[in-house]
Amino acid sequence: MNRFQDVMNNFCSLSVVLLIRFSLFNVVDVKAKGLLVADVSNSP
Repeated sequence: MNRFQDVMNNFCSLSVVLLIRFSLFNVVDVKAKGLLVADVSNSP
């Protein structure tokens, strides 16, 4: 039973890490797109 709990804990922490990385990439992607759009609209 203890081994099962260890596996579940590892899986949970891995999921949290992946979730944080995914949301960080989304934020960076949105900011990059915003900068690109601003750059394009600023250019004549």
